[in-house]
Amino acid sequence: MVRVPVTTVAAPLRATAAFYYVQSTIADLLLGAMALLLLWRGVGRAAFSLALYCIGYLIGDAGESIPGARELALVVICTTVIGYAIARIGFYLMVDALVGKRFSSSIRRLAPVLFTLLLAVGLGTRLFAYIHFAMDGSAEFLSSVYSLPFSFIYLVPLFVLVTGYYRVESEMRLRLRWVLVGAFAILVTVIIHNADIEPSIYLLTIDTGIYMFSILAMAYALLRH
Repeated sequence: MVRVPVTTVAAPLRATAAFYYVQSTIADLLLGAMALLLLWRGVGRAAFSLALYCIGYLIGDAGESIPGARELALVVICTTVIGYAIARIGFYLMVDALVGKRFSSSIRRLAPVLFTLLLAVGLGTRLFAYIHFAMDGSAEFLSSVYSLPFSFIYLVPLFVLVTGYYRVESEMRLRLRWVLVGAFAILVTVIIHNADIEPSIYLLTIDTGIYMFSILAMAYALLRH
C-alpha cells in the first residue's frame, strides 16, 4: 500500500454565487415579513392568498439551500417544486378574490379548470424531470425548455387579472394597477429564470430588485387600499 500525502484547499465561493446567497436571504426576509404582515393586518381572501404565495415561495427557496444526497436530495427538491406550486395557487386565489366575481358563471367555472390543468402539467413535468434525473442520471428534462409549462401556470390568473381590470369600479382600479404592476414584474422574473443566460451580479441584482418590487407592490395594494 502506498500512502501519498494530499493537500486540500477550500475553494472560495465565486463572487456571483456569494452574491446569490446574500440577495436570496434578503428576498426571503422580505417574503417572510410580507407574509406575517398580510396575515396580521390583511383583510379578506386576497390578502391571505398573497400570504400563501409568500409562504409557498419561502418553502421553495428553503429547499434550494438544504444540502442532501441521493434520496434526501430528491425529497428536498420535490418539496421545493411543490412549494413553488403552492405559491402559484396562492397567486391565482388572490386574483380570483379580487376580480373573480366580475365574470359570468361560465367563465368562473372555466378559469379554475384551465388553471388546474396547467398546474397539473407544469408540476408533473418538473417532478418527473427530477425523478428521472435521480433514477436514470439523465439531465435532459432539466433543460429550461421543459420548465416552461411550470411558468405557463401564471397565464390564467394574469389573463383573468387583466380582463377583470376593465370590469371593476373606477375606485378599485388604482388598487388593481398596483397588483397588475406586481404581477407583470413577476412575469419578467420568470422569463429571466427560464432564459439560458449566464448568471452575473448585474442580472441577479435586476432579477432580485424586480421580484422584491413585485411583492411590495401587491402587498401595498392589498394593505393600503
